[in-house]
Amino acid sequence: TEPLLALAEVHAALGEPQQASELLASYLERDAEAPVTRLAWTALLRQQGAFDDALKQARAVLVRDPKNAGALLEVGRIYRQRGEYDAAELVFNRALALDEKSPAPHNELGLTHLARGDTQLAFSHFEHAIEADKTFAPARMNRAVVLLRAGDFVAATREYQSVLEQD
Repeated sequence: TEPLLALAEVHAALGEPQQASELLASYLERDAEAPVTRLAWTALLRQQGAFDDALKQARAVLVRDPKNAGALLEVGRIYRQRGEYDAAELVFNRALALDEKSPAPHNELGLTHLARGDTQLAFSHFEHAIEADKTFAPARMNRAVVLLRAGDFVAATREYQSVLEQD
């Protein structure tokens, strides 16, 4: 699966999303039970703006495994990209309830509140994500964005430097 996903990622990075999509779809024809591949296809479809198709793929994973946090996160991201923030928040909270120790749902909730314009609540969720995993770079980067927007350039610089040192 790893080489397949990597090749699909290369096609997507080269601006060839159709080739990436066809590659993932052909694999799923042979192995419909491949949730990692299906979720990769879900993310690709979401990034292309094919939200209905992406939801269909994420739901196919959830039918087989209703507690698949990755699928829930993808569904929430789709709703957020559609501007359906309340629905996104509900889905991210469901993912958080499945695994309270995971930083990803907090990070996604933070991004949702940031999209709504609530930087204070966004910052709080990024903080929770970092408390869950001090090495979770996406939340640290997002926290730095909030600090930048707030005009705290010193703290934002310190945060970015910390992420660079870590990774």
